Amino acid sequence: MDDKSKNIPLIIMLSAGILACIMCIIRKQSLLSTLIVVLLVVLVFYIIGLIAKKIIVKINRDAHEAAMERERELQAAKELEEQQAAESQEEQE
Repeated sequence: MDDKSKNIPLIIMLSAGILACIMCIIRKQSLLSTLIVVLLVVLVFYIIGLIAKKIIVKINRDAHEAAMERERELQAAKELEEQQAAESQEEQE
């Protein structure tokens, strides 16, 4: 599951960096000012991406565990039903 979510921080960081770079170019800021802004944006959004990744991984893990628990409950109910059917069949004989 971690393989699917490992690129989330990178995508968020690079998207924010590109937008910051474009905004600095449109506003015709100096090169040093643009570099500082882009560096700060990249760092902040990388941290935000890491937090988002942890949240997404936790939600997926919890959903997977809940699905497995439901499957176990259904399997147990099916086994109980089969056992009860076998017992009732034995009683009839």
